Amino acid sequence: MIPSDFRNIKVSEKNDINSCPAIVKAIQSAENMLKDNGRIPVRPLGTEPKIRIKVETSDELLMTKVTDELIKAVSNSMT
Repeated sequence: MIPSDFRNIKVSEKNDINSCPAIVKAIQSAENMLKDNGRIPVRPLGTEPKIRIKVETSDELLMTKVTDELIKAVSNSMT
């Protein structure tokens, strides 16, 4: 089983994350950092105004770095 880290970030509104260029750019950057060594599902929660960020990779230092960058992008763009 691949280690993972997930966080729920409270946002003011559940907007489509694909309509926010800063978040799209952060996800693309994170995917480039992971290459083929993991995955990064980012999605709004269905029942609450939150965005779920999940980073899966066997490299724990990289997982922390990617998670922190995505949290920052979501927080700066949607809170």
